[in-house]
Order: sequence, then C-alpha cells, then structure tokens
Amino acid sequence: MFVLLEGHAGESIDARGKSGKDIPLFGRIVTIADVFDALISKRAYKESWGEERSLEEMIKAKAAIFDPELLDHFLLRLPLIRQIRERYKEKDAAEAK
Repeated sequence: MFVLLEGHAGESIDARGKSGKDIPLFGRIVTIADVFDALISKRAYKESWGEERSLEEMIKAKAAIFDPELLDHFLLRLPLIRQIRERYKEKDAAEAK
C-alpha cells in the first residue's frame, strides 16, 4: 500500500518506503488519530478496547509506530479530544433515533 499526499503547495508527495521524519507530517498526525479512533470504537469485526487500554497500547508502540513527539502532543491534548468526541457522540446518537 502506498499513500500519495498533497503537500504545502499542492504538490503530490509519495510516502512509499518512507519512515520516521521522512513521512509527511500530515501522515504522521493522521496515523495517531486514526489508530486511536479505530481502537476506541466498536466495529462490526471487534468490540471497543476502551480509552485506557487503547492509550496503553499506543504508548507501548510509541517509537515503533508513531512519531514520539507527536504522540506526546496528542496525549497532552486528550482533554480537548475527549470534549470533541463527546460533542459529536451526542449528535450522532440523537440523529440515529
């Protein structure tokens, strides 16, 4: 699998075969958000892991999978992330009724 991302000036960035800081910043940020959402969310093929377990696993994989500095920023922003999740969770539940 490869990812083509749009850079700062609209140019395409090929992320194939890249690692560490060579991966575009956008890709490193989205990876953290996507993994967190996937772990805490119930899916047709799995139950939710819950926030505590999800964060523990992400921290264990900090240097291997995630940009450690960006994961630290993510963890510092958890209160805000929780507020956003709660705001949209209520909206989604109300629309489902």
